Amino acid sequence: MNPGSTEAIFQLSLPGGTPGEDVLGLWQTTTAPAQAELAFASPGEPAPLTVEDVAVVWRVNLPFDTRLAGAALQQQQAALRLANQDLAAAQIRLEAFASGQPPGSDLPVQSFGIEQVDFAAPEAELAGWLAPSQGIMSFALGISLPQDWQDSAQEALDFFSKVRQMLAHYAYVESSAGESPTGRTAVSWAGDFETLWQRGLSADQLLLHSKSVELALASRQAWVKMAMLVTQGAALFGLLSSTGNPLMIPAVYKFIRQVMEQYREIRRVQAITA
Repeated sequence: MNPGSTEAIFQLSLPGGTPGEDVLGLWQTTTAPAQAELAFASPGEPAPLTVEDVAVVWRVNLPFDTRLAGAALQQQQAALRLANQDLAAAQIRLEAFASGQPPGSDLPVQSFGIEQVDFAAPEAELAGWLAPSQGIMSFALGISLPQDWQDSAQEALDFFSKVRQMLAHYAYVESSAGESPTGRTAVSWAGDFETLWQRGLSADQLLLHSKSVELALASRQAWVKMAMLVTQGAALFGLLSSTGNPLMIPAVYKFIRQVMEQYREIRRVQAITA
């Protein structure tokens, strides 16, 4: 195998259109033709896993050195755990907002290195989006709307489109070591696995591919969790509001993104000042 680069690359391939971004901040996104061939099959040999209807392909290119590869996977798994924690925090803040509690009232905000008003910025913007003056009539007339409502609405639509793609198709996961293919796995929603292995792999490389599959599936589950949180939050505000507001879904989507980005920035600042 080719030792290749020592850099780990985690890539999420989406069919057609613009790649957008990974809401978890873990995967590089790119586009791929809906009927593209997956990366490797031995020359002259048919691939045992058909990809005619593949919508989403998760690719993990790890360093050839298994120690470095294992460390890269562990780092990515830790980042995914933090993303899930951020989603849980966003849910708590959504529920607190709905009940009228001030954001961050139970958190040592000063230890984050930011002011209370800055910490509450996502809640303040959410309140503006959901204000009665921005109900269905204002939307229809095109007045009193948030300045970036079109961009935010499109981002929310794109996000749910990606989630639908993930739910509609098998999960395909490819791994490479030093840019040389190691394994390719298709996972059905019934939980059936089918894997094509490169010949001559070590036990460590087999394990690294399995962990790559686990990472991809856990990432997909986090996307689904976020989609559920957005729809649940929009439904909650719909019940609390007497005025129909077509911006509830993009408003909640943007709020969750802002909260997640806020906690990432907090961790970045803490790492610098530690």
